Amino acid sequence: MSFDKHPRTAAEWIARLNASDVSDGDRTALVAWLDETPENRRQFEHVRAVWNLAPALALGSGIRSRLVMEPPASAIRRNMFLQPMGLGIAAVLCLALFGAFALSLNQGVYSTKVGEHSSVALEDGSTVWLNTDSRIRVKLDDKMRVVSLEKGEAFFKVAHNAARPFVVEANGRRVVVTGTQFDVRRDSSALEVAVLEGHVRVDQGSDAAPTAAIGQADEVNLLAGDEARFSSSGTGARVQRNAQVAGKAAWRDGKIYLERAVLGAALDEINRYTDIKLVLEDEKARNLSISGVFRTGDIDSVLFSVRELYQLQARRKGDVIVLYRDRKSS
Repeated sequence: MSFDKHPRTAAEWIARLNASDVSDGDRTALVAWLDETPENRRQFEHVRAVWNLAPALALGSGIRSRLVMEPPASAIRRNMFLQPMGLGIAAVLCLALFGAFALSLNQGVYSTKVGEHSSVALEDGSTVWLNTDSRIRVKLDDKMRVVSLEKGEAFFKVAHNAARPFVVEANGRRVVVTGTQFDVRRDSSALEVAVLEGHVRVDQGSDAAPTAAIGQADEVNLLAGDEARFSSSGTGARVQRNAQVAGKAAWRDGKIYLERAVLGAALDEINRYTDIKLVLEDEKARNLSISGVFRTGDIDSVLFSVRELYQLQARRKGDVIVLYRDRKSS
């Protein structure tokens, strides 16, 4: 039996740690992988619980469903670096469960709060990053890989598998791929798709409202460097090339790139990452422009920039910061 020497999932890590040639380097790599995201650690603890309890699997078929529903806390607390089990039948049963158990871990809902972002490693080798205040629902089987973006924004790095298409559902549309990297953002008014690598096809999902609007084609193909906006009102799809399309996913590094952005829209973007909201007292100021790189949640840098650029002052009312022009200095 062979084991993956470059594990990507919790199940593969457990198998690697119990291989005959496991090394100190493997254990160091595991620690780094666990520290990447809370989701990695959660999945590892669940799969480790199955492995630790594998000797009991030979005792009865009912143990499998009980483990999947609720891994015992005592098993989760056991030593990270496991010793060989020494029970051949239990090991075989446990390994047989790895695929099904890893799949069950990816049959759920993942979400982030305002200001948070995290990643989810799927059993097929794909990774999904969730932006602030976002939620996805994952359903994987041997024929299709489906992720429903229920709100917010997600970046996808999809493992290539032509026989098992990867579909992202959002706002009545489907983004269909076999292997690529792209960003999807939805809100009540539109769906935005930006492709960083490979290509995707966007078509109408089964719940899409019928429309005959010009430009609202049933199918739109996007290449690397393309970004598209699909209006929820059915007024059309807008596709454009964007040399800076990689900036669409800068939020994964905790950054917001603004290049001659309209100030009103820029503040809307900045507000996504914090419970404290920036608002303009003078609506005419919304049409001013702003450029720069800001850390998500770093309101002080934004306030400094608008003060230096446009002499906008700030006053706070609870969780709202109002930006206004000081009439005395104007």
